[in-house]
Amino acid sequence: MPPAVPQLNSPINTPSELDSLAKELGDHLQEENPNHPVSPSRFTKAKDIAQHSTSDYSVVLLPGCNAVECGFALGEWLPAMVYVPYSKSGGA
Repeated sequence: MPPAVPQLNSPINTPSELDSLAKELGDHLQEENPNHPVSPSRFTKAKDIAQHSTSDYSVVLLPGCNAVECGFALGEWLPAMVYVPYSKSGGA
């Protein structure tokens, strides 16, 4: 059987890899002025909306981090990290 050919549009990371990366990276973020903890339900909703991977980048939401409330009290900003390979960003 011939080796599998990688798909050109396949994501960089699987959903389980994104979860592992989020846990690992969350330990490296230090917040200077933490506002308040994110509720588990709000974190889950944000993760469902934003955490994903494409062939060009990956986005993870960081668990255990605090949110920053919007200035108009209409929502919250949650910390996330975006991975972009050097090959997609013009080199090192």
